[in-house]
Amino acid sequence: MYFANNLDGWQISRKSDLVAVLSGGTIQTTTDGGINWTTDYRGPYNAFNGLDFINSKIGWVLVEPNTNRLTSLVISNQVELLQTIDAGATWRPIVATTSNEIRYINFISAQDGLAIDSTGQLLETSNAGLTWTAVASAPARIGSLCQASADAFVGNGRSVFLEQSDGTWKSILTDIYLSQTTTGAGVPISFVLSCRYNTIVASVLFPPRNMQGESLAMVDESLNGGKSWQVIMSQPYGAPSVIGTISGYYTSLQGPTSFLSQIVSAKLGF
Repeated sequence: MYFANNLDGWQISRKSDLVAVLSGGTIQTTTDGGINWTTDYRGPYNAFNGLDFINSKIGWVLVEPNTNRLTSLVISNQVELLQTIDAGATWRPIVATTSNEIRYINFISAQDGLAIDSTGQLLETSNAGLTWTAVASAPARIGSLCQASADAFVGNGRSVFLEQSDGTWKSILTDIYLSQTTTGAGVPISFVLSCRYNTIVASVLFPPRNMQGESLAMVDESLNGGKSWQVIMSQPYGAPSVIGTISGYYTSLQGPTSFLSQIVSAKLGF
């Protein structure tokens, strides 16, 4: 799910959605903050991996590999992205030239964006996703990224890095989970970064700790571009896929912490 502002948002069907697999994946839009949703796109792709918008008109959806329900063939030159420039009224397919599957996308303009491939390599594009090149100086095996204004942030589940003006990367948050009270929590299985203006939110999910499936979820937040951080949530829950699935516009009149807490509470029943 992605919100470009407090009203306009999009959500996608994923591979775990049996209805989408049988009838075609969907992209849905809301213009009233999520109260009502309409389906803008259905099939032929069964599922999608992610989405990103730069405003209420221009955005991309990441297609789940080899999920075109019209063919069972595994093909090399397959559609990896769908792009809209009219708020989702129409979507054009993009056959991206990449060596490995794209797992995560984040655009900062109609042409410029970053992505992470299946090996954890950071990629960049300057033509709306048609071609991608590796960012050689980026940290290895990254799992999430976000961009705010001119700044790019990447993370690997343990540290968050900020790109410097000379192309190098500086660690701005180290040992995310080791610095907290997480004895016996294990190694994180999910790590998501979200950015807006000077606010950065890093969420970490640990493996289930008991038979009930309860896991430890931790959320760190910076309000000054990564100069300082505070823990805004650290508690167990039983729905590990929710943290980090809502991104984009998480700043409300009450502030980003309040808005994030409202979403988590609504989804998880805290």
